[in-house]
Amino acid sequence: MAEFSFTFAEIIDVLVANEILPKQISNLVVDGKTMTFKFKLKVPFPTTVDVSLEFLEFEKGLLIFKIKTAWLVEKALKNPAVFKNKYIELDKSNIIVYLDMYIKDHLRGLQLDKIEFLNNKINVEIYTIN
Repeated sequence: MAEFSFTFAEIIDVLVANEILPKQISNLVVDGKTMTFKFKLKVPFPTTVDVSLEFLEFEKGLLIFKIKTAWLVEKALKNPAVFKNKYIELDKSNIIVYLDMYIKDHLRGLQLDKIEFLNNKINVEIYTIN
């Protein structure tokens, strides 16, 4: 088993370098278990909306966040035509990230065991699989 500890800035750098973080996201700030950012819309008004994601848990390979944003944006995100991604699903006011599936598709041989958000750091435990 291996243990990694990342600062949020390091995670954001990795997400940007690997083009995982959408270009529509800006002004990202992390405070404890909550990330807030501006999301650029493809409409003339409003051009951006504030979004907040609060880490709830990591269980059985799923990262679960509570999303808070403008009600109209939340409704739009629930439209399957607007939000298509095989690794991310919206369930009511939660965003579920299929992190194990993503890792299996992109980093073969690794299995996530635990993810914790502590003191503005993300602690990850992984192990190798055959």
